[in-house]
Amino acid sequence: MPNAVNVTVSERPLEPAEMERVRQNRLHQAEVEIALCRWSGMAFWLIILLWNGYPVGLNAVWLMYFASVAFTAYVQWRLRDPASARSNAWVTMIGDPLLCAGISAVTGGLDSVFIMFLYLSALASAFRFGIRETLGILVLTLALSVSLHYAQPAEARSLSLLFTAVFYNSFSAALGSMFARWARSNLALAEAQSLALQQAHRRARALLHRLIDVQEVERKRIADDLHDRMGGRLFTLQQGIDGCRSDPGLESATQTLLASMAAEARACASDVRTLMNELRPTVLDDLGLAETLAEYVATLADVVPLRVSVHVDPELHDWRSEQDTMLFRVVQEAVLNVRKHAQASHLDISLSRKGASVVLRIGDDGVGFDPNHVPAGHYGLLTMRERAEALAGGALQVESKPGFGAVVTVRVPWGRPETPPPHGAAEPRLAGSTQ
Repeated sequence: MPNAVNVTVSERPLEPAEMERVRQNRLHQAEVEIALCRWSGMAFWLIILLWNGYPVGLNAVWLMYFASVAFTAYVQWRLRDPASARSNAWVTMIGDPLLCAGISAVTGGLDSVFIMFLYLSALASAFRFGIRETLGILVLTLALSVSLHYAQPAEARSLSLLFTAVFYNSFSAALGSMFARWARSNLALAEAQSLALQQAHRRARALLHRLIDVQEVERKRIADDLHDRMGGRLFTLQQGIDGCRSDPGLESATQTLLASMAAEARACASDVRTLMNELRPTVLDDLGLAETLAEYVATLADVVPLRVSVHVDPELHDWRSEQDTMLFRVVQEAVLNVRKHAQASHLDISLSRKGASVVLRIGDDGVGFDPNHVPAGHYGLLTMRERAEALAGGALQVESKPGFGAVVTVRVPWGRPETPPPHGAAEPRLAGSTQ
């Protein structure tokens, strides 16, 4: 379904080993991009060689070119393994200037059109390694430039070309080091800001988790107070009314009034039971999420004008975890949103296990909406997202499109089932449904 909005909990800060893997992946990506440039260079070399009329055959020029192509293919083959990115960078950092010097040596020395690739070697090394490695490559390129100078016959040597090569090599290394230092500084700043945001998010999530816990504790306390204070009184009131009605000497009008009062007392008791179970369903503590969903859906049949179905993976019938309350609250909020806005005729709730996750899915066939443009003042999705984020590893996804209904999916980590509380351990409350 299009227009999906994914809300996933921010990951924890990376451990040193994980950070090293991130750097390794970045270096591998850089090597892949440099390899593309290297292939482009091979194509450029071929065009220049053909353009300048170098005869194709077993001569120094073409042997050097094919050696460069073979080296490029070898490097490309090594790039299959991201773990070899650093060693691959070292191979190319040394191999590239040697090959550039070789092709330049057979095509004119320092006056060759290919000598510019030698300058790029120092520039590329600055972005891949530190200042010491760059200085090492600079020494290598300078040595190669001097070698190219003295490899020429004495009458063909040009000090101006040698000085130009020394200048361009040094300038490329300095420019690359400067740009690389700026890039690393900006990257370090971005990583520091990312770490600060992660820490702030963890603190906010911990506070949110605490607030939700406090809210659930307060809900349970209020439900217990309703049971303790109202349950007994309503029961006594009903008994008193029933006792009065049993008096045969009462007038008809009094009997009618007492019958009406008895009906009101029963309705009040039912409302109290509904309120208690909305605050904290007894079955959630006693029997777990699967039974709570079944009972909740059964009660919805009498109060909502839509068909509601629930499907629970048999493997999860006895599943108990700390996520039970959060998942049930998400179901309550999603059902409320459907009743208020969806104009749906069918609502499907499913709880299943997929690999290492437990997946709660609530789907309807209503009018749908655009998840990217939720009207102001509608906090249902925000409430569900916050509850999902309150648990480490939780994730919430909303899929919807105007005219095609909506699906809310929550994933939480699968954990070993908790041991259910002993039967009868929880204090009994007034019997009744959740509504």
